[in-house]
Amino acid sequence: GTFASSEKIVDGQVVSNGTQVVTFPIDLGAVIGNAIARFRLTSEEYVAPTGDVVGGEVEDYQVTIHRSGWQNPAIAEDVNQDGHVSPIDALFVINHLNSMDPSTLGQPLPVPESGNEPPPFLDVDGDNRVAPIDALMVINRISQSINAGAEGEFVPEVLTATSRSSVGALTVVHDVAEIQQQDAERAREQQFTELSARGLDLLDDVLSEIAGDVQTEADDLDEFFANLRFE
Repeated sequence: GTFASSEKIVDGQVVSNGTQVVTFPIDLGAVIGNAIARFRLTSEEYVAPTGDVVGGEVEDYQVTIHRSGWQNPAIAEDVNQDGHVSPIDALFVINHLNSMDPSTLGQPLPVPESGNEPPPFLDVDGDNRVAPIDALMVINRISQSINAGAEGEFVPEVLTATSRSSVGALTVVHDVAEIQQQDAERAREQQFTELSARGLDLLDDVLSEIAGDVQTEADDLDEFFANLRFE
């Protein structure tokens, strides 16, 4: 709720018409959660965080600070960012794990950059790594919705598309009024074309192992799969 000169990230940077790319390190004292970022654009070279200037514009944005730029800031379990949590989200994580060099398993993820950025948001638990627990968290979210009496594909409490700008642990999120239907359909079609039959077999194997680990009864597992739907 307050702004101080000591909090400035960019000070007196010259800009021109068009998209501006600004990179900066994340402060080690940054607190995970929501914050507010203020942007002031003016012909004056240096300005304070508040007060009048000769001309220009000031805009404030809600900023969500994450441990990982690879975690969906709206719904962590929505890996493909289609606004729903469904088995395809777990499959994205499993396919990624299957494609990894075993020696790199558990290594920190790289900083998102153009050409190598989410979606898919593979880091469900926000530890900046991809591991089986990420797939398990998606499965647990689906299972919880079924136990609560939901039918068909699980629709999360917050149904929203997001635009984002990710740099390291910082994700700026702007809520959008609605998901563009055509873009969503094209994205889902592309996702299904990328999923192999082998990947579906892997999902079945992993789910069976998870069921054994948590000692899930066979009837419960059958009911779980009986309620899964792809739309």
